[in-house]
Order: sequence, then C-alpha cells, then structure tokens
Amino acid sequence: MVRFERNPGTCWDKSPPTWAESEDILGSCNDARQNSGTIEQPLDITAQRSPRDDRHLVSTDRRFMLTRRKALLTAAAGTAVFGQVRPAPEPQISTGTTSQEAEVLAFERNMEAAVVRGDVAFLDQICASDFSFTHGDGWVTGGKPLRVENKSQWLMAVGKQPYLSRDLASVQVELHGDIAITYGMYRARNRIPADPTRREFTVWFERVYARHDGRWQYISHRTVHGPTYAE
Repeated sequence: MVRFERNPGTCWDKSPPTWAESEDILGSCNDARQNSGTIEQPLDITAQRSPRDDRHLVSTDRRFMLTRRKALLTAAAGTAVFGQVRPAPEPQISTGTTSQEAEVLAFERNMEAAVVRGDVAFLDQICASDFSFTHGDGWVTGGKPLRVENKSQWLMAVGKQPYLSRDLASVQVELHGDIAITYGMYRARNRIPADPTRREFTVWFERVYARHDGRWQYISHRTVHGPTYAE
C-alpha cells in the first residue's frame, strides 16, 4: 500500500505555474510517491492485501490524478491571463462622435467651403507640399484616372471658382494617431459647365489628412466612384 500526501497550497502561493513549472511539480509528485522517506514504502508484492487496502490505494491514486488535472488546468488559466499576447487595436471608424473626429469633419467642411469660394490662399496653407488630387475612378478597375493634379495644378483650377456648391454627405472618419482617412461623397454643381447636361454630379472619395504641430493638413484626394452626372 502506498500513501501519498502533500500540504495543499505549497505548489504555488502567488501566481499560477507555467506549463514547464507544472511538469516540474508533477515530476516531483511522482518522485515523492516512490522515493520519499517521509511516506510509507510499498509493501512486498507477495504480501497479502486486504480489500480495505485496495480501496485506500485506489482512493490515493484518484487523488493524485485530480492533483495532476488541477495543476494542468491552473497552468492553462495562468498562461491565458499572464502570458496572453493581445491583438493590435482595430482602427476606429465612426461618423464623428469623438472630439478628434468632429475636428477632422469640421476641417473638411471648411476646406470644401474654401473650394467653392476659390480661396486659394487658405487652401495653400492647409494643403501639404506633396498634395495630390486624383480625378475619376478608372484606376479602380485597372485603368487610368481622368487626371491627377499636384498642389499647384489643383489650386490653379480651384482659383477659377468652377463650382456653385459642393455638399458633403455620408462621411466617415478612420483615425490612426495623427493620420485621418475620410470616406464619403460630395454633390457638386458646376458654375458654367462645358456640357449643359452635366451641371450636377456626385463623387465618392477617399481622403487623407495628417496633423502637424497641432494643425491638420490636406494630403490627398482620390475618387473611388464617379463622377456620376445627374440625368
């Protein structure tokens, strides 16, 4: 008959063991069952065991298996809590419910109002030196856009005040620290269209803004769908 006893709580008292520590604990338990001088030695295998001894042996082995299971489960829980690698946060997309998002949307509205006014001086201040404006969605399907303007080319076109209005709609903001991406649509009316049947149109876009020294800058515009002219 073999009896194995341990003092509960001595395997760990501060934090759950790791997998490797659990194996060490269980290995120590196995060695103790066979080699410790503080426990009873196995009887001679030829000795006669009573039914009571057999029941005691089964009960002892069952306790040992429960101890092993508890150690492994606790190690698993400890690994999940203390060793977990947390995923990177998802990008934040909304319609301007936070102060920073509202700030981006206000900046974009002010920019659109300046485009309608033809306010080149204001737009020159808020546009980055490497600003670009991609017209047309041909690039979406592997083709070419209608045209791509750099900062000076776009400002020259805006200075001619070609628009009666440009109204934003369905704009969402995606924030990445000091980088903001907006997705949405604007509906524009041309002042003097080259084609009278193409006075009004819509454009769906993706825009990039960056904050430098506490101020937002307009980095780029890319049309993702449009222009679509009203019939």
